[in-house]
Formats: sequence, structure tokens, C-alpha cells
Amino acid sequence: MRRIAPFVLILLLCLLGGGLWLVLHEPGSGALPGQAPGHALLEEGDSVGLAPEGTGETRLAPAAGTSTVEAPPVEPVPGGSGEGSVQVQAVPEDPVERGLATLALSVLEEETGAPLTGTAILWRLDAPANAYWQVGDRKQGVMRIVRGEGEITALPDGRYRAVFEEQRAAVDDPPLFEVRGRTRVTLRVPMPRRFQASLRLLDERGLPIVGVLAAWLHRGPEQLSSAPGWVRVRTLKNAPTSAPSPVPPQDSPIEDDSWRTLGARGELLPLGELEEASRGSRTGRTVAVRAEGRSEARLTPFSVPAASVTYLAVALPLATLLDRFTLPDGGPVLGSSARVTATCQAEALTAETPAERWRSIPVRIVVSLPGYEPLEATADADHPSPLPPPWKRIEPKAPQAPQAPR
Repeated sequence: MRRIAPFVLILLLCLLGGGLWLVLHEPGSGALPGQAPGHALLEEGDSVGLAPEGTGETRLAPAAGTSTVEAPPVEPVPGGSGEGSVQVQAVPEDPVERGLATLALSVLEEETGAPLTGTAILWRLDAPANAYWQVGDRKQGVMRIVRGEGEITALPDGRYRAVFEEQRAAVDDPPLFEVRGRTRVTLRVPMPRRFQASLRLLDERGLPIVGVLAAWLHRGPEQLSSAPGWVRVRTLKNAPTSAPSPVPPQDSPIEDDSWRTLGARGELLPLGELEEASRGSRTGRTVAVRAEGRSEARLTPFSVPAASVTYLAVALPLATLLDRFTLPDGGPVLGSSARVTATCQAEALTAETPAERWRSIPVRIVVSLPGYEPLEATADADHPSPLPPPWKRIEPKAPQAPQAPR
């Protein structure tokens, strides 16, 4: 028995030593005592939120009584993947701050004092900065005005402006007012005026075109106007210095069969009674006048100087405007499947309008073909055959790389 005891002791020591060697050399193990493998050390009061299985990720929840602002998600630029790709932060939403104040708004017609019905956009001035956005003016809400009255609640105290969307577009800035507790404000707004309109349409020689023409009053979708010019736009903190260039607006073709023939009165084409643009329909009403084989004239009644207005426009031959345009294969554009719009914006004639103004009224040409970026050029009566830029293929967008788990 005494001879066996040393052997048992040696065997136990060997087993203990082998177990310790295995623990110290276990792959992936580097945990400190009391720490689960793969988890970071936690500060006092933190708790662990388990990530989805297989991600190898640990999420830390804040200690009780603290709050955090989640960073905006990081998304890869299209076409970028793997090491070295550029990461772009998604733009976070700019939250609307709420408060305890109430605004009761009365909207009356400027001249008659009659109550109006429509929509008012409420802007809060100098809204405070938040986690991502700088100080600036913020659209606070949309108010429905019925028979001159509307109300909006849950407003923070502060300075505001209200824009009545049905009012005349070409007017001064709306008045500024303070909201504290329950506040009543009365707006007296000018409404769009109606007027008689006619068009003086000239050809490339400056002679009136009085043949068979057609016009159509196009009423586009009523869209609540974007930020007025006086708005101090809120910007992102640490915003990138470069941003994508805005896509220039294109004159959309009028797809409608409700054109009507215009009968000339001397050298003028009567357009009938029109109405000034309102705040909410600044780009929604357009009169289009078309002559066969020529560029189109359009006008949007914005600011009317008198009860009767004559507009000036030119209609240049499409064959001349497109003389230097060709398809990618070298074929002619005119008569092809390419979509062509050639338009000029008519101008209201005044006593100060030069007699030769018609020569320099611009005609905007846009030629569109599937698979290519649109070609754009500008012409006038003195330069009726512009040289277009070269065709550029639209490259298909590369699939976005999957977003890394957060």
C-alpha cells in the first residue's frame, strides 16, 4: 500500500498538469478570469444584449437611468464592396419638437375680409439643433383652414410664419408672429387674380404666326410648395462637403388630346381668361401653344402686371433646331423614336420690353433615348442650330454590398 501511494500521487499530478495545459492552449481562448470568451469587459452598470447567433457581436445596453442617441446607419456606396470602399451615413430624420402651446389661425381675403378655405403650412423659425441637425427653420405642421378658421396644438413656444397655399404666389413674405400658450393670429392674404391673356408668337424672322395653332390649359398635380425663399434651411451637422448634383428639370411632353384651335385676332392669339399662380400650384398650371413642326411656347401665369396681359414667344422650326443632333449610330433624330421636347417660356410684354427681345428668347431642347443620358441644348432666333453634347450611356447600377451588422 505504501509502495502504491507515490504512483497514485504522480498520476494525479500528471492529470492536473495535462488539464491545465489544455485550458491554457484552447483555440480562441483569451478570456480573463470571470469573463465569458468573446465578450468585452463591461463597465459597471452595463448589461449585455445578445447579438444574433453566429455574428460574433456583443451589444452593450446603457446603464439604468442613462439615454443614448443611436448613430445613423452606415451604408456602402453603390459599387463599393470589401476593403477600401467608401462608407456613407444615411441621412437621419429631423424630428418635429412638440410643446404645450396652441395656435388658432384666422385666414381672411385681403381686400374683402371674406373667410377663406384651404391649407396653411406652419413654419417654426430658429428651431433648436438636435443630435444631427443645425439650428434653422422647420416645417412644424399642416393646418386645414375651413371657413377662415383652423387650429394646431402641441406647439413649442417661439416664433412662426404661416403660408396659406391658396394665396397669390407673387406676394411679400408672410408676417412673423409669436406663439405663447394659446395664441390667436389673423392673416389677411391676397388671392390670385384673373386676367385676359393673349400671345404674340413669332417665327425665326420675327413675323407673327397666325395659322392653325392649338393650346391646352394643363393642370398638374397640386403639390404643397417647398421651402419659401425666406426659410433658413436646417443642415446636417458634419455634412459632407460634396453632394450629388441636382437633376435639371425637364419640360415634360403634354400627352393629351384636348388641344383646341386658336383663332387669331390680327397678330395676336387670344388665350382667354387665366389666373395667377397660387403658392401651392406655382408649377401646376401651364398654357402650351403649338405650331406644326415648330418648337412649343409655354407660359405659367405667375405675376400679372395688369388686368390684360400680352405674352411674347418664338416658335422655331424643329428641323433647324435639330440640324446638328444625331443618334448614337449617326442617324437623324427627327423622325426617329427619340423623344424630343423643344420649348420656350413666354414672357409678359411691358413698356420696357425691347423691340428685338424676340431674337434672344431661349428655346430649350431635350432629346431622350432609352439607355442614354438626355441631350440638352439651348437655341434662339439668332443661333437656331446648337451643337449638342455627345451621347453618354447610362451605366447600370452595381448591386450594393450587404450592410455590415451593427
